[in-house]
Amino acid sequence: MRKATVDDFKKIKTKIYKRDEVEKTYRFEEKGEVVTYVPGYFMGLIPVSPFAATYMGDAPTISYSSILCEKDGLIYQQREFGDIYELGDWDGSKPVNKIITCIDDIKKLRVLDPIADGKVTDEMRRRAKEVKQNYWIAGWIPSLDHLLNWPCGLSQLIEWITFEPALINAANEYLTKVALNFIRAYAQMEYDEISTTACFGSNSILSPKMFKDVTDEFHRTICSECHKYGMKVKLHQCGNSVGNWETIIDQGFDAFETVDPLGGCRLSDAKKVFDKKVVVFGNVSTDILAFGTPEEVKKETLRSLEEGMPGGGYVLGLGDITVSRVTPVENILTVVEVAEKYGRYS
Repeated sequence: MRKATVDDFKKIKTKIYKRDEVEKTYRFEEKGEVVTYVPGYFMGLIPVSPFAATYMGDAPTISYSSILCEKDGLIYQQREFGDIYELGDWDGSKPVNKIITCIDDIKKLRVLDPIADGKVTDEMRRRAKEVKQNYWIAGWIPSLDHLLNWPCGLSQLIEWITFEPALINAANEYLTKVALNFIRAYAQMEYDEISTTACFGSNSILSPKMFKDVTDEFHRTICSECHKYGMKVKLHQCGNSVGNWETIIDQGFDAFETVDPLGGCRLSDAKKVFDKKVVVFGNVSTDILAFGTPEEVKKETLRSLEEGMPGGGYVLGLGDITVSRVTPVENILTVVEVAEKYGRYS
């Protein structure tokens, strides 16, 4: 299997987050092209960096241990929430530094403030303004995934949710303070959208009630704050999210990714539930993408378009944000080619 090249990446990037098309999507208009978000992360397919993430159109992203480099006209970015933990490689080849072991560890954490910490520079503002002319630009804010799930492990997080709610409350209080600072920083750069994650909240892991109880105050606060600045808010959750959809609407999110077929989610059902209240991302199966033939990938992409396009408010994407390193480059390019040919409203 050949490695993806920069030229491959550029072909894919041309379909990602065009400003005029995204604006139509958020207005639920059935006009123009369907926005395509494939992929989020290449997970090692790009030889320069396993953390290549340019769906934001090369816009600057706030990060506390970010390594940015330019090669062949593309910006590559290694994003780690370094002041809290050192993530290491996403494929698990490096050990994770677990610095959160109890509630006192959370209370000792410094509240990150990108503006006060000098993370928002004049050059970043200039670059964001430049990119925004053609691209819809999106930033990220940390969640329980970044603080507890990924660095400490899912089983540990579930144990804390079940037996130590005070620790979870302290974590959410800390993350809320950090999130509000991040939002203000992105607002200074006039960003369009902020995304956060709740991977731990899949119904394969938590009940819908537990998901709501754990996330409700944090999610409502960040959605309200982003809306004050005119920014949209997107939630990422892979796996079985069906039982959480009504809560996601109620919490105030503007977009949801991903409607994961491997988690039992049907795109047609999601469209009915979200019903022009929330933009839906999805839902090409990452299993078919990784192990299917180009013809099978084409069929799967057409299915996603047929289920997602009616009524507008749809972004063609994957059933999960990541692309496995075993995925053939030809299959990724097949998704883009099918989108270019069939992802247009008449």
